[in-house]
Amino acid sequence: MTDGVRFTRAMLAAGALAALTPPADAATLITNVTGWTATATAAETHQAVRSERFSALLIDASGRVVATGDASTLAEHARTLDEPVEAIDGRGRFLMPGVIDAHGHFTNLGFGALRLNVTGIRSLGETVAAIRAFVARDSGTGWITGGRWNQEFWLERRFPTAADLEGVTDRPIWLARVDGHAAWANRAAMEAAGITADTPDPHGGQIIRDDDGNPTGVFVDAAMGLVSAMIPEPSDQDVRRAIVEAQRIMASKGLTQVHDAGADAREIRLFQEMARAGELDVRLYVMLAGASTLAQFDAPIDDPTDFVDVRAVKLYSDGALGSRGAALFEDYADDEGNRGLLFIEAAELSGVVDAAVNKGFQVGVHAIGTRANQIVLDAYERALARPGARDLRNRVEHSQILVPTDIPRYAELGVVASMQPTHQTSDMFMAEKRLDPRRLAGGYAWQTLLASGAVLALGSDFPVEPPDPAYGFHAAVTRQNRDGEPAGGWKMDDALTLEQALRGFTLDAAWAAHQEDMLGSLEPGKWADFVLFEQDPFTIPPRTLWQMEVAETWVNGERVYAAP
Repeated sequence: MTDGVRFTRAMLAAGALAALTPPADAATLITNVTGWTATATAAETHQAVRSERFSALLIDASGRVVATGDASTLAEHARTLDEPVEAIDGRGRFLMPGVIDAHGHFTNLGFGALRLNVTGIRSLGETVAAIRAFVARDSGTGWITGGRWNQEFWLERRFPTAADLEGVTDRPIWLARVDGHAAWANRAAMEAAGITADTPDPHGGQIIRDDDGNPTGVFVDAAMGLVSAMIPEPSDQDVRRAIVEAQRIMASKGLTQVHDAGADAREIRLFQEMARAGELDVRLYVMLAGASTLAQFDAPIDDPTDFVDVRAVKLYSDGALGSRGAALFEDYADDEGNRGLLFIEAAELSGVVDAAVNKGFQVGVHAIGTRANQIVLDAYERALARPGARDLRNRVEHSQILVPTDIPRYAELGVVASMQPTHQTSDMFMAEKRLDPRRLAGGYAWQTLLASGAVLALGSDFPVEPPDPAYGFHAAVTRQNRDGEPAGGWKMDDALTLEQALRGFTLDAAWAAHQEDMLGSLEPGKWADFVLFEQDPFTIPPRTLWQMEVAETWVNGERVYAAP
């Protein structure tokens, strides 16, 4: 088609970006951009980054990439398409593939934005004041939930107690720690759950107690279920509200997909309903929440539109380092006699892995501590005896503290290291307290894993960490927190290059989800998911990477977010 091509060449004002959305029956030509895309995954290149730079992007009416290149070449290419073409000026912005968060908790992100949130408060006293203020303005009568507290950031540096909440309210309060591996209850919540000094610690959990054996109000890992089981389930309408809020947040941060690390059957049903109704603006690669949810599915579900693919299962091996629930081979340096908690014994974990592999599901197991990581790798090694197990690209979620001799096993077993750069910058000072430096040789070992031949899929673990991928780019490259600490970075031998970090959040993350043929890069035939940043990460100082601003986010060739 040559005479029927329609071009709209506009120099858009920032406030007008949302107004020019190409019609559904039109192709789109985006020009005047500084474009970057990876072109081969780590698995294909053995860690040698291959990428392409471009200044224009052509997308067909179905939402797929036609080509990248320069504006004049793509304009000629556009004239051969049998559809009208809308041209958009990218105003010199940096354009890259849509960012994939390889490990997040989707509905939790939405619920977290709708509930009590005490993120970043620097003292226990101020946290209690914030809770009191929330209660005063909340008109409800039931449980008060939310949380995201972190005692490591408080001046007091101690776990909170139910006594700290005395006089705040008669309503039950249940507030999760930032990592989701501990929670804080008031007296009303413990009474509702029947918790007393005689309540035993469940397997894989701990009730924090005072010197007399009385529960203090903090419950770790499996012990959380003793109280959380009393909280009424949210309605379908509540979950839908959380989904809408979560995707709004994701799109505003340049995230076009998340590997949702643990969804139950109801959530999956709602995801699918919203996708069919055209109400889902971001993509979900869904991991089934544990063995109980796995039992409800006979086989993976591949969505031809790639909006809701269900082909993995999420399991837990241990807890978190901050709450001393990560399973170690040696005692915690700051808690003699404590080696953390295993959620599931090795033989049982191996059995669940085998059951998932037999159904064709990829397995992703949460493992933080040295012992937990080794147990997971052992389970994967045993599973290799089963046909097709290596092809499933099983994953270790977090892979935080490894015995150095376990690092080569990732590549040997075909296991993906699903890691979160901002965990390192949040944890580094706490990790030095929990473990002595000798035991951190295999800690947060991104570059060492890459060099060994492993594939890194990068994410944030939101809402444990903020869902902003620019924070992840910054942490991966500088290994410093956003205050620039420590000077020179922390264990810089394991820092990533910028291209390695970007690939870990795009094409390698797609590979970890078996989606490298359709997502993760801007190559012909793939879905046109991309983000426009105001800043070019290759030209700004690395220390400012976390300040990158999203201008627009596109999914399936359609703009789903434009900055005000």
